[in-house]
Amino acid sequence: MRPQKEIFIPYILLIISSLSLLCVFYLNATEYARIKDLLRTSILQHRELEREISSSMLLLCAEEASKRTEDRQMGPTQPHVRRQISCRHMQDEYARIFKAKHVNEVKVHEIEESLQALHGINLVFLLLLPVTFAVWRTVVYIRLVRERKKLYIDSLTGVYNRRYLERTVMEYEPDYLVMLDLDDFKQINDTHGHLVGDAILISFTEQLRKSLRETDIIIRFGGDEFIVLLYCIEFNDARTLVERLRYISRHSIVAKNDQRIALPTFSVGLAKYEVSVENTIQRADASLYKVKQAGKNGFSAAN
Repeated sequence: MRPQKEIFIPYILLIISSLSLLCVFYLNATEYARIKDLLRTSILQHRELEREISSSMLLLCAEEASKRTEDRQMGPTQPHVRRQISCRHMQDEYARIFKAKHVNEVKVHEIEESLQALHGINLVFLLLLPVTFAVWRTVVYIRLVRERKKLYIDSLTGVYNRRYLERTVMEYEPDYLVMLDLDDFKQINDTHGHLVGDAILISFTEQLRKSLRETDIIIRFGGDEFIVLLYCIEFNDARTLVERLRYISRHSIVAKNDQRIALPTFSVGLAKYEVSVENTIQRADASLYKVKQAGKNGFSAAN
């Protein structure tokens, strides 16, 4: 029960993290909208104030111009000078406000760009978390698949091992099962050593793979015994395929001191898949035993 709980822990953490990040994203988006409205309102108020000041300044300057005309007719007076100073002061204030308005608009534009960038960053983080989790889980899954595949691969020859036999037969039942046993393989180990024996097994497996179809599955049953599962094939075609495997014995390997050692002959038992994998292996093994008793390097098919 504990491993099942551990499987769900990453998903629970992902959901919690995603909800937390979604809440932060929502709060940031709300705050972004609020600040944007405040800035827009401030700009509108600033523009309204600018218009009022501009209108007041125009009225004041118009009044000042009218008084100036009267003063010219009556002669210069002190009030005219004060009105002229007030108009210039108002113009200076208006210019200062206009400049401050331009600076504020630039700052507001920069703040809006920063808020938009923050909004985009939040969105990226919101999407990055599940994407990162998906990538991580995919990598873990691929690693598990590879590790699981190693459990079914023979470390010496690279073909499937005996553990894979029952698993694949349960999923896809073959039409025929071929059992091969190298003849006098023990003598090779005793004469040339186990390293040469391993090299012969590797070379034999390579030639066996080249001689079979892509749909056929090779399994190292144990030691120098191999099982081949044949799919989508009739008896005559299976027999022809097995006979073609005879050419494997014509190959050889190069051992120490450039000594060439021919691949050994092998005996073959063929059985149609029936009832179960154990029953089929038993009948194929019985056929193989008949070949061994008859002098090896032969072929026999179970009834």
